[in-house]
Amino acid sequence: AMNRIYLDWASSAPLLPQAAEAQKQSAYRLFGNPSSLHAYGREARAELEAARTQIARAADAHPDEVVFSSGATEANHLVVGSFFKRTLVKSGAQRRGHIVASAIEHASLQEPFSLLHKMGYTVTFVRPEADGIVSPDRIAAALSDHTLLVTLMLINNETGARQPVRECAARVREHARRTGRAVHLHTDAVQAFGKLWFSFHELGVDSAAISSHKLGGPRGIGALLVRRGAPYETLFSGGGQEQGRRSGTENTGGAAGFAASVSIRVQALDANLATAERLLERLLDGLRAIEGVLIIPEGRSAADTERYSPYILTVCIPPVPGEVLVRTLDDQGFALSTGSACHSGKKDATRILEAQGVTKTIARGALRISIGPETTVEEIDHFLGALAGIVGPLTKIAGKSNVRSGRK
Repeated sequence: AMNRIYLDWASSAPLLPQAAEAQKQSAYRLFGNPSSLHAYGREARAELEAARTQIARAADAHPDEVVFSSGATEANHLVVGSFFKRTLVKSGAQRRGHIVASAIEHASLQEPFSLLHKMGYTVTFVRPEADGIVSPDRIAAALSDHTLLVTLMLINNETGARQPVRECAARVREHARRTGRAVHLHTDAVQAFGKLWFSFHELGVDSAAISSHKLGGPRGIGALLVRRGAPYETLFSGGGQEQGRRSGTENTGGAAGFAASVSIRVQALDANLATAERLLERLLDGLRAIEGVLIIPEGRSAADTERYSPYILTVCIPPVPGEVLVRTLDDQGFALSTGSACHSGKKDATRILEAQGVTKTIARGALRISIGPETTVEEIDHFLGALAGIVGPLTKIAGKSNVRSGRK
C-alpha cells in the first residue's frame, strides 16, 4: 500500500490513542446518566465534572463556564440562538438587534447570520486587510447603538491569520459602557485552543467555541465557554443539563476523551509550536523555490507567530483549480484540502480569500496545507517534491483549457 501523508490537520486530527482509551473506558464503565441520583449516575457525574475542570484549567476559565456541546458548530449556534432569544423578547426597534461579524467567520456563523439578515436583522460583515487580519478600528466603526452581538474568530481556519480579539474586546466594552447596552462578544477559538496560547479570561470575550476532534480527541464533542455573568439565554430547552444552558444527556465518554486530548496537547504546547515553526519555515522556503506557487499573503514568514498560526498555510497555483490540485496530490498519497473542508465544493468556497482582496481566479486555486504535532520533516520534503513535480504539467493543461474556454 502507498505510504499516505496527512496534511489536513485543520479539518480533523488523527485520534490520539489515549483519548480513544479514555472515551472507551468511560463509555463502558460509566454508562449511568450523569443526572441520575444513584451510584451509577454519581460516578458518571464525577467523571464529567473532572473532564470539565481539566478543560477549564487548560482554557484559563472557571469550570462552571464550560458548557459541553456536540462540537464547535453547535457551540457557535448556541450563541446565535441566545442572540435570537434576547431580541425576540424585546419590542419595537430594539427587537431588531444589530450583529457585527468579521467577513471571515467559519460557515457555522456566516450561514446563520445570513439567515438572520433575511429575517430582517441588520448584520454588518467587516472585511479583513490584505494580510487577512481584521482591524479593531474597523470593528469599532461598525458598532451601533443597537449592536447586541459581535463575533471575531481567533485563528482563521483557511489562512491561519490570528485576529486581534483582545484589542476588539476592549473596544466593544468601551462602546457598551458609552451606550449602556450589553454587547455579547464571541470568538470561534477552534484553531487556537490546545495549539496556541489561549486564555479565555485574558481575551476578555463573553464566549468562545472549542472543539475536541481538531486536537486528536473524539468527534461529536466540543464546548462553549461562557463568561460568568455574560448575557446568555438558551434557545433550546429540555432537561436543563449544563446548568440549563444546553439540554440533552451529557456525552460523558466524549468529555473524557476530549479532556485526555487537551491534557496531552497542552503539556506539549510549546514544543509542538516550536516544531511547527521549523516545519513551516522549511515549507515556505521549499514553496518559494517552486515557480508558479503564490503564498497567501505573500509576505508570510514562519517567525511571525504573533500574526499567524504556524499550523495553517494557504497557497495558490493559478490557473490550476484547487480541486484539481487536491485530487492530483491525493492520487500521490497526500491529503490536503481547498480551504475549509466544511465548505469544499460549495459555491462560496472562495469567500474567505476574496474578503481579503484575493481575486476570484486566484482564490479558486487555493490549496490549504495544515500540519500537526505528529507531522515530520520527511513528510514536508516528500510533499514539496511531489508538488514541484505536478505544478508545471498542471499549469500547462489549465492554461490551455482556459484559453479554449475564453476564461481569464
